[in-house]
Amino acid sequence: MIKGSIRGGHNYGVTGASGIVNEVTEDRKYYPLVIKGLMENGFDIQDVTPTRTSTIRQDLAHGVNLANSNGSSFFMSCHLNSFNGSAKGCEVVYSSSSGKRLAECIVNELAKLGFYNRGAKQDVRGLYELRHTKMTAVIIEPFFCDNAEDVAIYRRIGAKGIADAIVKGVCTYYGKSTHSEPPKPKFKPLPLKMAYDSPAVFVRDGFMNIVKFFYRNDLITAKDEKLEYYLVDIDGIKAWIPKRATCPR
Repeated sequence: MIKGSIRGGHNYGVTGASGIVNEVTEDRKYYPLVIKGLMENGFDIQDVTPTRTSTIRQDLAHGVNLANSNGSSFFMSCHLNSFNGSAKGCEVVYSSSSGKRLAECIVNELAKLGFYNRGAKQDVRGLYELRHTKMTAVIIEPFFCDNAEDVAIYRRIGAKGIADAIVKGVCTYYGKSTHSEPPKPKFKPLPLKMAYDSPAVFVRDGFMNIVKFFYRNDLITAKDEKLEYYLVDIDGIKAWIPKRATCPR
């Protein structure tokens, strides 16, 4: 099983960028979904995010030290970008050759969401998390929190959209197919008869309206189901009837 360490950028003691949306607030929404998605795809993930620290160095060292001590194969730090309101797009920062490949896989998936692709960016500043981790490491910047166009895309796709793209990028890097929920089987029309008398109803404006009364042994055909009800079509009107009032023909 591939082991990884993931953290949200900054913390509530050492805050990050703030623009149209706040970095810490939003990365705390998407990074847990990245962890969840990767675990659903067979990864062993440790959350190495600090809750609160007094200094930036403490914040950075917390995640790095935990990742270095737990045998992780990769490390990801999840952030939001910020500049002057005009810069936009997604980028992923790396320092090693393996980090470059992981960064490319992730940023290309983020760009498919509609963000301008700023690409995989080599670290030229000697960023702490990339210098001190012992494994493949990247810093993810999905969009600029102070850019209106980027924030509009984010609000449309939500934190899960960001997370799903990152998960797919990591899976691509490791040559794994992403897990997806099997499609719900299409409901086939189901011939039934009434086991006892019951109305077929629909709800409008909070009120239950009787469309038709069915009697014992009347024949009906269910078109769909939801919880404990079957859907029936009565002259073009969709109405619901209790399953317990029916039986097989």
